[in-house]
Amino acid sequence: MNGERSTAAMSTGFYYLKSPNARASLKSFKYSGTDDSYLYKIILSPLAGFLVDNFTPSTIAPNTITLFGFCFMIIALLLTFWLCPNLDDEDAPRWMFLYFGIAMLIYQTLDNMDGKQARKTGSSSPLGLLFDHGCDALNVSCGINIILCTCAVARSNVVLIFWTMISPQIPFYMASWEESYTHTLYLPTLNGPNEGVLLASLMCFVSGVLGTSFWELFHLYDSLPTVLAGVIPKLNNGEMMVYVGLVLSFREMLAKMIFVAKRHGVQSWSTLAPLVLNSALWGVVVTKQPDLFERNVRTCLNISGLLLFEMVTQVMFDHMTKQRNNPIRWVMLPLIYFCLAMDDMDDAGQDLFLVSYLVGLFVFLSMKVFLIIHECCCCLEIYCFDIVTKYQSLCEKEEQAPEKKNK
Repeated sequence: MNGERSTAAMSTGFYYLKSPNARASLKSFKYSGTDDSYLYKIILSPLAGFLVDNFTPSTIAPNTITLFGFCFMIIALLLTFWLCPNLDDEDAPRWMFLYFGIAMLIYQTLDNMDGKQARKTGSSSPLGLLFDHGCDALNVSCGINIILCTCAVARSNVVLIFWTMISPQIPFYMASWEESYTHTLYLPTLNGPNEGVLLASLMCFVSGVLGTSFWELFHLYDSLPTVLAGVIPKLNNGEMMVYVGLVLSFREMLAKMIFVAKRHGVQSWSTLAPLVLNSALWGVVVTKQPDLFERNVRTCLNISGLLLFEMVTQVMFDHMTKQRNNPIRWVMLPLIYFCLAMDDMDDAGQDLFLVSYLVGLFVFLSMKVFLIIHECCCCLEIYCFDIVTKYQSLCEKEEQAPEKKNK
């Protein structure tokens, strides 16, 4: 009787998991993934396995490992605000870039360890996958800020900042989008979580040793074959890295679009609307009001990063719960309005709108994350950061409280 009352109380307390089918789908969800990276197979995976088997206590929750690794990236992001506020600060200390590189490698290693810890302790869960994916999405935003500081991209070069911003967002969203149709997360031979993070960390080490002025030189362009050099405009080292990454991102996007369309039809492309719209809206801002973007570059980067986080986690959540993914993301409405009205605003009004949007978006997503984690814990009967304590529902805790008082 108590169990029935507990279940009934739980079923009425859901918002994102209010459908019984969604809760049943979440409980039965099984992750499937393939990583064809040789770097991952030969080095990263064995290293993570060694660390988990020999140095990681079985009492540590996988999500704790994920969050611990993400803290290194948060510290790196805060350092960019403190020591590199203008993105191209020449007096930024070199030790900061060395820390950036170390933080990326630590996050990458711990990100590989959490899944192995989950299998080692038998605590694998859909919540762990969603939590890991959410941290990865936020890490993309941290990485963009770090790379812009590392390459000393001038605020005035808003076009390069724009391409640097959307370049890593494209493959990240596409991987989750493809998984929602194929039910398997596929990472190709060269991919962002492995080779991409390693390359970004090496760029940080280069800036730490040689200084950010290295990226203003033309070593990479000068090494191109004569045929390519005659076609490609002269680009410095930093610009070459950005545009090569952009080309690879679009190539992966097209490959996944074709692959999914062959199996599910071109109507599947409709769920790409959030990614396309997010990129297009910022393209409008950069094109029509470059001074606005330059003046609020940090705010714009963070808004775009939070929007990526919202759309990616929603795709994953809908996939795990077998709910229809709505490509209309209401959190983008303020950005749409801003693009339509920004020409009629003065500088102070534009700045205030963007800051207010960022704060409101952060508060909303914080509440959404808390609710989804809470509902997943209730549905799966687990804790997010504790795999030792036996789960108790709120009703069970309330029922036990009077017993303890009577004792």
